[in-house]
Amino acid sequence: MNPVPLTSLWLPVLLSAVVVFLASSVVHMLLTYHRTDFGKLPSEAEISDSLRRFNVPPGDYIMPHCSSPAEMKTPEFKEKWQKGPRMIVTARCSLMAKSRIRNSGRRFPRI
Repeated sequence: MNPVPLTSLWLPVLLSAVVVFLASSVVHMLLTYHRTDFGKLPSEAEISDSLRRFNVPPGDYIMPHCSSPAEMKTPEFKEKWQKGPRMIVTARCSLMAKSRIRNSGRRFPRI
């Protein structure tokens, strides 16, 4: 039995990778495994209104936050931790801000 040269396998490998990617994408969209990954906050509208006034820039945040491991040992941080709430939040731009960012690129000539 003669070995198959590796260079003759590039097309089957590439096509099988594309097929697997497309199949996994379709399965992920059709099956509803992740619908319950995130829950709804109670009083979502009130929380949104209260956060909106702070104009939080897009990014990832943790609450309560500490800047060093030593700060985690302080009584003030321990009290915040016990009192709660404890959150990890991802803030994104609003759709209006995204459209402004997208449109601002149209002001400059393309090279």
